[in-house]
Amino acid sequence: MKTSLILSVMTLLPLAASAGDLPGTGFALPPSGTVLRAGPGVDFTGVLTLEGEAVVRVGELRGTYREVFVPQGFAVYMHGDYVSVNRAVATVTVTGDRVNMRLLPSTEGLLPIGQLKEGTGPLEFLDQSGDWVRVLAPLTTPLYAPDEVLKVSTEDALPGRWEAALATRDARRQQSVNTWRANDPGWQREAALLDRAEQLADRDVTRLDEPALAERRAEIARLRAEATWAETQAALLKLDQDIDQVLMLRASAQRAADQVKGAPVASGDSVQRRESKMLALGFRYSGRGEAGRRAGSVHREGSDDAPIFTLHTTEGEILKLTAPTDIATLPALVGRHVELDGRKLFLVTVAGPVFVVDRIVSYKPD
Repeated sequence: MKTSLILSVMTLLPLAASAGDLPGTGFALPPSGTVLRAGPGVDFTGVLTLEGEAVVRVGELRGTYREVFVPQGFAVYMHGDYVSVNRAVATVTVTGDRVNMRLLPSTEGLLPIGQLKEGTGPLEFLDQSGDWVRVLAPLTTPLYAPDEVLKVSTEDALPGRWEAALATRDARRQQSVNTWRANDPGWQREAALLDRAEQLADRDVTRLDEPALAERRAEIARLRAEATWAETQAALLKLDQDIDQVLMLRASAQRAADQVKGAPVASGDSVQRRESKMLALGFRYSGRGEAGRRAGSVHREGSDDAPIFTLHTTEGEILKLTAPTDIATLPALVGRHVELDGRKLFLVTVAGPVFVVDRIVSYKPD
């Protein structure tokens, strides 16, 4: 279903800074073999060894060493107690204050290479090792190299080469994420739950009868008990709210029908009164229906005490209208040519298609 597409697209979204928001003050081409260290000195651990003519950005001078920013990125570990992992889209957000970034998944041995403040993210998730989460360090995290090998260059080709190297960062991240997704039963189980929630969302809940609604409600409860992703829980909550709204709408329609049940009117008039009261409620119907724009003229039909407002479109379609009061006052649109954004749907208690008005694009005298 569409879950795999959504997650694949989100995986490809670049999380790094753009060319207009680069770290450092200029481009440089250090010699091949240059060791980039965790701190400004030879006593600090080497993190990367540059190969070929790797383009970098350079920053402030720290003694005899200068800051270096690499587009391809490098991996660091942070303890899982101080970060939140969004496995649905493979990102990490820092939840602790001054959380250490380490080169190894341990507090022993090597010193931290830096700290991140609470709220930093989204960071690019790579994998997890026990209690430790492995991410790509933010692009703004500096490494260090001797100042004499970091001569600022003004070559015109360097910005393009930086962007190309940055693309390899995203490609390697995607490959790593795809690998653990393919081998992580937990991720696959959660993705299947989200996929099922999206399948349920694809079905028009307004057309389900009472037994089908009860069955749907039971399945939503089961999925909510199993799901841990926030995205899945949010989708399931929305599905529950949709059922609540449908039941509320039907109860309102039934009350409207009961009010006119004893009146001495023909059955056709009774149906009209019920539909009029239903459409006058002006519910938003939770985004359901076929979204689109319609143009045409608005008409008032039915009796004075049970009006039904319709849109006669320029394409020959007749749609019954409903709109929240903060969006449109339908009587004011009668006799006008309008363009409306909204959603076409079918309601159990209304004969024929209904157009839910989301926005008035334009209107003028017909």
